[in-house]
Amino acid sequence: MTGQAFLFAGFNALSKTEQLIIDALDKWTDMYYMPDIDLFFVENDREAGYFYRKLNKRYSWPGLREIPDKFRKSKKEFRLIGVSQKSSMAQVTGQILDKINNYKNTALVLSDETLLEPILHNLPARVSEVNITMGYKLRQTPVYDLFMAGIGIQSRIRNKGIYYKDFVRFINHPYLVRLLGTHFVRESKRRISEENIIICKYAGFNDLFAKQGLVDFGVLLFEKWESYPESPTRFYLTLINKLQAFFNPDRDILELEYLFHLRKVILQLQVHLETYNIEVKLKGYQMLFREIFKNYSISFKGEPLQGLQVMGLLETRLLDFETLLVMPANEGKLPARKGAQSFIPFDLMKGFGLPGVKEHDALNAYYFYRLINRARHISLLYSNRSGNDFKDEEPSRYLRQLEYIVDKKLVNFVIVKEQVKTEIN
Repeated sequence: MTGQAFLFAGFNALSKTEQLIIDALDKWTDMYYMPDIDLFFVENDREAGYFYRKLNKRYSWPGLREIPDKFRKSKKEFRLIGVSQKSSMAQVTGQILDKINNYKNTALVLSDETLLEPILHNLPARVSEVNITMGYKLRQTPVYDLFMAGIGIQSRIRNKGIYYKDFVRFINHPYLVRLLGTHFVRESKRRISEENIIICKYAGFNDLFAKQGLVDFGVLLFEKWESYPESPTRFYLTLINKLQAFFNPDRDILELEYLFHLRKVILQLQVHLETYNIEVKLKGYQMLFREIFKNYSISFKGEPLQGLQVMGLLETRLLDFETLLVMPANEGKLPARKGAQSFIPFDLMKGFGLPGVKEHDALNAYYFYRLINRARHISLLYSNRSGNDFKDEEPSRYLRQLEYIVDKKLVNFVIVKEQVKTEIN
């Protein structure tokens, strides 16, 4: 011993940078490596042990080969729950959570982040504390459709007249239905249909806007945007102010959060355009807005040591839970499909040690088996929609692997299969 030593714990798939740092430290000091893996994952060339086997061949650090053999001896209960539609998973999840007594060691893992909002709306009243560790794309919220509906109006507005399809699309947005009222929406559609209106003028609907106390907004809606970013900024901020004043702070927490971030993006875009004196028209404004939306995520705040934990698969690294709900456990989501194909040929990627499809699959397999390694009660929800087209949804390969190792008695697990039909209220 040199008096100095480095302990590496939990590392599995080393990046090129991590590899170089570890190699440099290994030359002048003592290394002790504690991998977070189980012997069962490493045996028989299983995907989850791919990166460990590479390390094991390359290094001989103390601790590297001292891996536990607990997975095959542990007792776990798996529920493989087939749901007819992916949209019904949130409702089924709420029913499952309602039967759990304590959420302290419970995690809800989403392999599809678009399920976050329906999940939050279907949480049982007993779930008083929720910690969300995953970011939520603003593009997947209703405010994106609200923005696009406003852009759609301006794309075909003529002489303060709105094309009827654009007008109907705008007032049909859930936020506008609540703000304007169902009577406004029904009456507007009736007039358009019975009077065969193609271009909607403000005069034909001013009485409805006046009845709702939204005359100023009605006038603004039928105006063509002449200057950018001033006109769209004025329109959207007026709409956001109306909605924020209408929504209930206790009941509409998510909606108010989405509107806050929409306001933030609109002002951010205005500042950029004015600072750099960029001249844009409708299409340019729309394109820039889409680019900001594409990468804008909403970060939630919560208490990581209390309540139900809601997270993505990547956020579960190095964390252990006793009860797990994982969804959707479908191929293409668990594991996620490989991203856009690289322009670099496979031979060059192989030659220069760049990660490819095999490494991508191995990493996802490790994340999944590491997640269930110390859990006892695991519910895996998957969509079992079937039909005569190519859009059939297959259960994840990991479900098939679990069934295989149980059938071969390689592990001491219990698997219960269920098919659930949700109630239509």
